[in-house]
Amino acid sequence: MMVNNLGNAFAEAGLVDEDQVEETTKDLSNEPTEPTNTGTVKWFDTEKGYGFIEQEDEDDVFVHFSSVIGEGFKDLTEGEEVKFDVAETDKGLQAENVIKL
Repeated sequence: MMVNNLGNAFAEAGLVDEDQVEETTKDLSNEPTEPTNTGTVKWFDTEKGYGFIEQEDEDDVFVHFSSVIGEGFKDLTEGEEVKFDVAETDKGLQAENVIKL
């Protein structure tokens, strides 16, 4: 990774600590992470492109078709199990990175 090489050069020159190079490299890593929440599609309107996901013992979460990961037409089916991340917006909870199970 170019950042790591540049960071190592700064460390070798004594401009930064080696610990700082490691931390910077980790911070710049954009590795995708697995969504952490699971739930069931409560309902999804294919024409409008949105619906809600039920979480066990948690509030329902709004889901928009643009948050569904996958190829082709992005829709969800009532009762379908999904994994997702939750973002808090000014309108409430919203699902992101939705993966069908």
